[in-house]
Order: sequence, then structure tokens, then C-alpha cells
Amino acid sequence: MIEDMLSPYFLHLEEKCINKATVNDYISEVSNFLCYLGKKKIDPKLDNISEDVLDAYFAWLSDNGYSETSIAERARRLRHFFDYCEDKGKISSNPVKKQIVQKTISVMHDYLTNDEIKTLVAAVNNETGINYLRDKLLIVFLLYMGIRHSEVARLNWSAIDFEESMILNKKWKKGTV
Repeated sequence: MIEDMLSPYFLHLEEKCINKATVNDYISEVSNFLCYLGKKKIDPKLDNISEDVLDAYFAWLSDNGYSETSIAERARRLRHFFDYCEDKGKISSNPVKKQIVQKTISVMHDYLTNDEIKTLVAAVNNETGINYLRDKLLIVFLLYMGIRHSEVARLNWSAIDFEESMILNKKWKKGTV
């Protein structure tokens, strides 16, 4: 029975020093799967969990409005649980391993159009005053280097390698200087 594996699995996750919230997410997903099995009147024995049962579960999640990314994350958590059961010799093979769940990452890139770039450069060219060259350099630098304004703000002279003609762009954690 799947329920018999929950307690040792929970201890296994805690021993691996996984974040408590992550442990709860993994256990919660197995519990959600058990609830699904109960609704569908499927005996929650490990041997009863087939690829068809998992296909039906993931389809049910999709039908209930879960995104593909959420379903992929749930599949990953179940895969981990069934890997554990396989390692302990409770099942011969992990039924989730053969599942192909697409994880889609939607990234919305926001680019300036050519007209917007021309307008921006023209606006800087029309500027006069003490900061004209600085502003123009910054705008052209941002446009052609493809770096974020926050990355430009963090630049200092030590980040520029004049010998190699490179700018070292270190990744910063939130809250660091």
C-alpha cells in the first residue's frame, strides 16, 4: 500500500536535509495522488499504479485547470516517490519514469522595435547639457550589449577587463551589493 510508504519516505526526505516546505510539497503530492485514487476507486496498492493510471491522473489534473508546468512539477514529485519505492524493493520499476510530461516555460521577451530604438537614440541626440555624453553612452550600451539596466548600474571599473575587451557581469543575489 502507498500509505505504508509515506512515513519512511517522509523520514528519508528529512534525512536528506531537504527544506521542510519541500518535504511537505512532496508528501502533499503523494497524498493528492492517493485522494485521486480514492475518487476513482482504484486500490492504492503500489502494484496497481500503472502508466495508464498515471496518464489518467495527469489528464485529470489538466482537465481541472492545472497548468502544464504545475503538472510537470507534480509528476517530478511522484517520480521521486516511486524512485524511493523502487530503491526499497517495493516495486520492480518506477511507473512515472516512462511518463513524458512536457514542462513548458513561457518567457515573454519585451523588445524594443526598430522605430522605438530610433526614437530613443534621436531623443538622446537632441539632448544638450552636461550629461549628454553619459546618457547617450548608456542608451547605446544598453541597446547593443543587451544587458539590463540593473546590471549597468552595478558596473564599476574593476568589472571591465580592457586587456581581454570584456565586461565581467557577475550574477548577484537579491539583497546584495
